Amino acid sequence: MRYFGGIMIRSSLLAGVVAVATWSAAAHAEDDLFARIEVMAQSGEDWAQYMLGKTYLNGADFAGTPSRHVAQDLEQAELWLNRAAGQGNVAAEVSLAKAYDEGPLKKDADKAITWYEKVAEDAEDTDERDANARLCQLVMDKPVHDPETAEPYCAFMAAHGKPEGYFGVAKAYETGDGVDANPLKALDIYRELAGTYGYRPAMEKLAFGYRDGGALAARDDAQALTWFLRLAEVAPETYLIEVAHRLEKGVGAPAQPVDAGRYYLAAAKAGNAEAKTWLVKHPAVTAAWVERSTIKDMKGALNVTDVNADGKNSYDYYPVHAKDNEIEGSATVNCRVSAKGVLDRCLVVAESPDGEGFGAATLQVMRQYVWVKPDSVARMSGKLVRIVYKWKLDKWREGSKGQFIRCRAETGSRIISLYSYFFPPSKRGFPAGARA
Repeated sequence: MRYFGGIMIRSSLLAGVVAVATWSAAAHAEDDLFARIEVMAQSGEDWAQYMLGKTYLNGADFAGTPSRHVAQDLEQAELWLNRAAGQGNVAAEVSLAKAYDEGPLKKDADKAITWYEKVAEDAEDTDERDANARLCQLVMDKPVHDPETAEPYCAFMAAHGKPEGYFGVAKAYETGDGVDANPLKALDIYRELAGTYGYRPAMEKLAFGYRDGGALAARDDAQALTWFLRLAEVAPETYLIEVAHRLEKGVGAPAQPVDAGRYYLAAAKAGNAEAKTWLVKHPAVTAAWVERSTIKDMKGALNVTDVNADGKNSYDYYPVHAKDNEIEGSATVNCRVSAKGVLDRCLVVAESPDGEGFGAATLQVMRQYVWVKPDSVARMSGKLVRIVYKWKLDKWREGSKGQFIRCRAETGSRIISLYSYFFPPSKRGFPAGARA
């Protein structure tokens, strides 16, 4: 993509734009420029048709200033933009979609959808994302919702960080809004949104759906506990106490006093009054009591990777505000080792500095990038482990070829220290003396 007079055009149009600019410089006159573009548009040049259509659409020249050649003429704008778009000119497709959607052409949702569909098929990057976003919304906003048509567009947006529309599609399948009710389809989408994208409303749908039972899913206390555990990570002030109750009473899993105590301690730390009252009644439950249940020798027991199953790097979870402001931090978590060697039921014990999100980021890393080595699972299964994860900026290891480094270090005792290194924007490039 390139810019010309404030207008984004495809690289394939560049030769035509350069020709026009050359003519303009030679003639020293806007009149000559406009006349030549008009002639070339009539001869079938798609880039010239697009520029002519934009001029009529806005009543402005190619740089966006009011044109002394033409007033706004929507009929001519529609004519020339359609001719350009008919030849596959993506910029014209975008202009038509937005003009039918937002104006100044007469608003027509069906025509806007048609052209957004072309943009979604033909364009790349920002135009593609914008088209999918509007398609998701426009199709779901029809008087009669059409979740089946909207689904691929909303799914695309969920994968690009905007899951709200896809959640709306799931709700439509759940309730039969615009489509035959399909709870299994809704459940699949909720699982994708919750498991892949960590979308809290979808986690809540699953947690409460499995807890209560109903049209969405049969009651399943184990599944409910699974999703309440995930919710306790993203909304600890609300859901730590729910997990504590379930682990204490054995709802969804066998009663586990140590884990219940851990969650009551965490809930109390998060300010939950009920948890504080429970701890007063159970004075033996303290941080030291939990510590006595923690395994003492973890040397060489953990596997650490940089890339998860979806190809996402661990440093992608570096808290945004901290990264942008070049703030380093750390978090201490304790986790239960599952029978498969997965770190489960992880809780943030401490984080520094407070309020920068290092605790939540570390929980994401523990789940996806750290696990117990197969030859250590037997001795560690069911045990608690304590891990310190340090988030560092601007570190370098000689011989590295990339700008992002991630490595680990073990203390050889109870605490394993893991490090996530990230190059901030102000320090990109190879440090002095680093070998490529």
